[in-house]
Amino acid sequence: MSIAAGETDYDVDRVKCFEACCLAFSHIIFDLNKNSSFKDLLQACKLTEKKMSSDSDIITKLIDTNRNLEWLKTAKESQGSVATKSIMEAQVANRRGYFIIGNQKNDNSDFLEFDLADVIKFIIKTDDLKKPDKEYTLEEINDLQSRLMLLGANIGDKSIQDMKKERNYFVGVVEIVTRLGLAYMSLCEAGDINFLKWRMTFNCDVELEPENSMKDLESESEKLENRFTDWKEKLTSFRQSNAIINYFSVKQCLFMQKQLFMLNENLQNVDKLSTQFYTLLYFFDHNVCLNKIKHTFNLSRTLSIKDESEQWKKGHIQSNFDKYTPDKILKFVNKLQKNYDINENVAWASIIKIFPYLEGKAVPWCEKQDSESEEIDKLEQEAKLQFQRLKSSNSLNEKDKDEKKPYLTIDELGRFLNHYKDTTSFKVTRRIIPPFINKDKPSLIVLPHDDIMYAVLEIYLYQNEFLPTSEEVLLCDDSVSIEEIELLIMRAVDNKYGLYCLVINENLKYETCEEVYSFLQKTIKLGEMSPLVVFCSSENNHNSYLVTALDHFNIKMSSFLSRDQICKKLTQCLRNKLSDEKAGINFKELVYKSLVVKSRKSGMGKSFFVEKCGSRLSSHLDVNYQTNMNNSQNKNCIVVVPVHGTVINTNVIVERLLQFEEKPSAFFPRIYHFDISPMVREGLDSFLFNLVVLGSLKTSTGKLWRMNNNDTCIIELTINNYDDHSNNVSIRNQFFSVVVNMLPSITCISPNEVLCVLEGQEILTMIWYDSEEYKKSTIQRVCQYLNLYDTNTSLLNAFTYNPTYPAINHENTLKILLKYCGIQDPCWSEVRNFIHFFNTQLIDCEQCAFTSIHVADDLRGFKTFVVNFLLEMAQDFSTRSISLDGCYSSNELMIQLKRKWEHSSHPYLFFNQDHATMTFFGFNIDSNGNLLDPDRKTIIKQGVMTKNLYDDLKRQMRGTEWRCLNTNYKLLSRESKLNILCQVIGVDSFDPDPSYELTVDNMKKILAIHMRLRCVIPVIMMGETGCGKTKLIKFMCALRAGNKRIRNMLLVKVHGGVTHQDILERIEKAKQLARENYKNHKLNTILFFDEANTSDAIGLIKEIMVDKRADGKPLGLAECGLEIIAACNPYRKHSKNMIKRLESAGLGYHIDSKSTYERIGIFNFLGQVRLSDYWVNARRSQLRLKTSLPWDSWLSNNGVSIKILTLCRS
Repeated sequence: MSIAAGETDYDVDRVKCFEACCLAFSHIIFDLNKNSSFKDLLQACKLTEKKMSSDSDIITKLIDTNRNLEWLKTAKESQGSVATKSIMEAQVANRRGYFIIGNQKNDNSDFLEFDLADVIKFIIKTDDLKKPDKEYTLEEINDLQSRLMLLGANIGDKSIQDMKKERNYFVGVVEIVTRLGLAYMSLCEAGDINFLKWRMTFNCDVELEPENSMKDLESESEKLENRFTDWKEKLTSFRQSNAIINYFSVKQCLFMQKQLFMLNENLQNVDKLSTQFYTLLYFFDHNVCLNKIKHTFNLSRTLSIKDESEQWKKGHIQSNFDKYTPDKILKFVNKLQKNYDINENVAWASIIKIFPYLEGKAVPWCEKQDSESEEIDKLEQEAKLQFQRLKSSNSLNEKDKDEKKPYLTIDELGRFLNHYKDTTSFKVTRRIIPPFINKDKPSLIVLPHDDIMYAVLEIYLYQNEFLPTSEEVLLCDDSVSIEEIELLIMRAVDNKYGLYCLVINENLKYETCEEVYSFLQKTIKLGEMSPLVVFCSSENNHNSYLVTALDHFNIKMSSFLSRDQICKKLTQCLRNKLSDEKAGINFKELVYKSLVVKSRKSGMGKSFFVEKCGSRLSSHLDVNYQTNMNNSQNKNCIVVVPVHGTVINTNVIVERLLQFEEKPSAFFPRIYHFDISPMVREGLDSFLFNLVVLGSLKTSTGKLWRMNNNDTCIIELTINNYDDHSNNVSIRNQFFSVVVNMLPSITCISPNEVLCVLEGQEILTMIWYDSEEYKKSTIQRVCQYLNLYDTNTSLLNAFTYNPTYPAINHENTLKILLKYCGIQDPCWSEVRNFIHFFNTQLIDCEQCAFTSIHVADDLRGFKTFVVNFLLEMAQDFSTRSISLDGCYSSNELMIQLKRKWEHSSHPYLFFNQDHATMTFFGFNIDSNGNLLDPDRKTIIKQGVMTKNLYDDLKRQMRGTEWRCLNTNYKLLSRESKLNILCQVIGVDSFDPDPSYELTVDNMKKILAIHMRLRCVIPVIMMGETGCGKTKLIKFMCALRAGNKRIRNMLLVKVHGGVTHQDILERIEKAKQLARENYKNHKLNTILFFDEANTSDAIGLIKEIMVDKRADGKPLGLAECGLEIIAACNPYRKHSKNMIKRLESAGLGYHIDSKSTYERIGIFNFLGQVRLSDYWVNARRSQLRLKTSLPWDSWLSNNGVSIKILTLCRS
């Protein structure tokens, strides 16, 4: 019965009610028989009463079940029979169902976006008035249609013909409704404002003349299809006579028609115009003002009706069918037949041939014609076809003529744009054409893929000093529409002195290429058009339809500029766009409009460079753009746009950019920071070329973003080291993107490289490092302590950081940090983690009474011991537990544990949450002052404590369980363990979960996580599924919450189905909870991403954890008290032999590993589930591509495993 009842929640509830009744009365129904006694009946009733007492709603369920008996019987009969169930669904649909086709949306979005699922709605009315009607999605409709079609003739023995009738009727109606929906969508997307709000309802009724009702539906479809054909012809004709419209897509035209309609009602509504309207007008020039728009609109509206009528007639009335109504034409034909005895076919032919129609001309022409000739028959057919279209169009117009539509007509828009153009400095672009290009006809150039972008720039920079625009060049990939290509071709036909390019991507669909060539054949005017250059890739030219079709236009390109010259010209042209050079990006006394900031690994200071540029721009804006900034709603001078995923999603990026779209009075220069994820593999070249060179980006719905002349953009990325160990620096610095290599770039270098530069050992150009940061007190405090540690350890006991001391210079600061940070070749983020942890602990150390000068005689050398210990901890806490080593020639990703948790010692000295007291944990000290591992009794470090200090501590700790730091931690009671944890965390001691086995190993992990969070070091845990990562975090959060039992943890179980939006929603929910906890209890909250490496949203999780941003927007985690932890699962990459065997096994491993995602530097990002082991590793490495995170593989050690096994056995 579950098959029949599982379609809706309501049906499932009916079955559940029935099941509950059966269980409640089971003793009466099943236990009693004809031989049962009265005593048996009483016993059954008692048992039934007992069951009924546990379900207070059982009587209501029994009544509902009684009411649904017929439905339950039907469900039983259809159980297990897909055919019967499908036919039953169709029967209900064919009698009580109805389709709604057309506009279903109530939103007033400015840009239209249609999907067939939004256009077609199917509803089945229910018998029960209290129950809502059942609504089917298009997917569900198609599913039922498919099931019915698959039945064939095998649909049961009973009433086969009736069953076929039900099936055929439903399938037929769905087909015609789909056809009607597609016709409606086509009309809307073509911009016919009369149909934007069109809607019709079709009631299904298989018993009432089904053939006639389906014919009516077909007739309606034909009307809309004919209307679409007519409208397309009129629109094409209008574009040919109004060239200015060719610079805007249909959806952009509709948007402007809607915006200008507000002015039609009241000119004062000019203040309500959308910022997107101004962006579209920037095509003419950037000097847009409200008064100019009002004046132009008023002028275009008040033109004389006579002049407008004449202009319209010249451009639009091209036949009698444009000039007369259907009734008038029919009257002409009938009069010729009745009054002059003209054959019907000849009379119809005269309507085509005699234009404009005059009876005095038509009669003599008709009398000369042979009514049996083929030409007359063809003219008759054409006349009748146009007559039917006109009739359908008029009938549709009649339905809509009384409806007020909030749009100007396309004619009114064209008139406004032409008048607005005349008020601007706009002129059609004139280009100097390279001699090898065909001047008055198309040119086909076939080049290697990597040469095409250079070639496009080369032909535009030939004796020209300005870059191409998006109106001149179109990059044609799968996302481009046929309309965009047609518009560029029409611009080329209209402007004889321009230069236009189509760059055809090898992935462009065959059907699109066919349509492009067909349109070219109909539209181009050889000898009367601009050069139109079509670029195609030579790698797949044998598969390209356009290469074959345009072969007779093929030319060989003569290169006159080297790649370096093209790059220099590009940089200069971009710089020339800046009218305010102080708003540009300054680097080494040069100014840039666009700049690539890159590094060979993560955590090298790229984002820090952007922040520095933002600070300089902010100072400039405060002085020169204060008025405009006051008018702006978004005062950010840096706009961060993260680019996640493997494929560039331009729609998402443009929506982010449009949040900062301004009206003319609020313009001020901005830096647009595009943070490109290393996972990006498709669409990067097109995106960057449109952004930087063409200066604009557009969505599929027509929304446009233009970069203003004084805006700048910085593109941040990590270099793809194909050969990281190559001696050729230029090869190592190449990126897989052609456009990236065109643009000016700087490289952020590592601390070791900076030190070499400062020492004069190496001279590097176009590199960046910060030369001021080292002066900050956080760094100087650490360096002053390390300097004393390095030169005179004995002075540490009485030393306190003094900010008035002369700062240690840049070179010496780097030397001492690199010497003691504990990493051989660190990145800046690893050095930062070392400094941050060490500095935080040193501040506590200076405030602690036990390390003050006042107890120096009682604890001789204690502060020196503490500083020594803190240094060890800082090195431990700032170093990852995982090494991503790319030293193999094959560039395979090798993941090794640097310091496996279970194989390493973790001696800790914690300053407690009160910042005054301290806790020792995880180590022993022997009588010689050596630091010992408490489990293995091996020496971790010799001579960490003097004999005097050992005696002092022994005296101070006498009588405690610590026994001068020689505690056997495994023998500590649970209460003592909890005391240690609660003391460090800063809460009263209590046990939040007695069922949790609190081992020494787990204590170390909890303390380590707590201290990393306290020092703002990102935390990522790694461990096999089920090893206890989530349980450990839950226990830690419960401890931090104290006895109040406050919810301070939000768990996000990440999996392959978790989307970008899901993560954003969870972040907002976590922030809300964190704000409440921090406001009411001064308690931080943790958001825990479990199995973070299993989702495509890994890039967003990285951005949240490392950059403290989401979609480029600062999260303000510190302000609301939210902390974030992620957990990953460790996997291993399959060996080459295993991959080969899997590929040859035919078990779904049909995609060659060479076809999956290629390497990112030393990381292989193989995007196939069949390589899921490696897939997880690649995604895990993505989390560290922005900055180096302190990974820890926290797996259970042998001792812990034995403890757990013992518990299980007992």
